[in-house]
Amino acid sequence: MDIEYEISTDDLVAFHLHQNEHSLAFRGCRWGFQLVIGLITAAGSVIYFIVGDYLMALLWLVAAVLLVALAPRILRGSIKRQIVRLYRRGKHRGCVGSHRLSLTPEAMVDATEESESRVLWSSVEKIAATDEHLFIYTSAETAIVVPKRAFSDDVGWAEFSETARQYRNAAIV
Repeated sequence: MDIEYEISTDDLVAFHLHQNEHSLAFRGCRWGFQLVIGLITAAGSVIYFIVGDYLMALLWLVAAVLLVALAPRILRGSIKRQIVRLYRRGKHRGCVGSHRLSLTPEAMVDATEESESRVLWSSVEKIAATDEHLFIYTSAETAIVVPKRAFSDDVGWAEFSETARQYRNAAIV
């Protein structure tokens, strides 16, 4: 089974955001980010409470709650900006641009104008999907990104996704 498609910076941003939401390492980072923000702003509230400025203490407490609640969105926006900046630098021909992905029962081959890589199904860590992308993980932190728009219809998308899963599952048994 072969498909040809274009990978854009938006596709790579989608992968990194998905990775941020589902990776244990990133989950710990998000939790730590929220904790630090919450503690710093709560400390401000306590200081103002101790000195007797109750209005400022209340404002700092409200700020702490808001910042902790908004921290995931802030972090998500920061990741998005960093990834866009990263891929705007240099050419990144092996990542952004035209891809041809071939699936066989033994392996998958991802080819671009610049490179070609063959990955055995037995070394695929996992396959994850969102509404718009299929991520075939070649390691814990990297994946081949396949956009849904590469298919003319939902049937082709479903068949490709299922074929990849079947090949991977057959290889790890």
